[in-house]
Amino acid sequence: MIDAGIVGTSSEAVSSGVRKKSTGEIISWPLMRDSLTVTPMEPRMIGENVLAAAKALAEIFPASKSLAQ
Repeated sequence: MIDAGIVGTSSEAVSSGVRKKSTGEIISWPLMRDSLTVTPMEPRMIGENVLAAAKALAEIFPASKSLAQ
């Protein structure tokens, strides 16, 4: 589903370890957590196929806050 663009990821870095160039390019992004997200995140833009996929994932991963209904 990630390859199909239905599900994406959202990450959070350990803020003290984030390093950027003066251009804004990220050099270091030490991962604190990562979560699955439905793409697009805007609910009004989600089509039926994406919604069905998210519901199926929610059944497989019931503890996922990203997929909570």
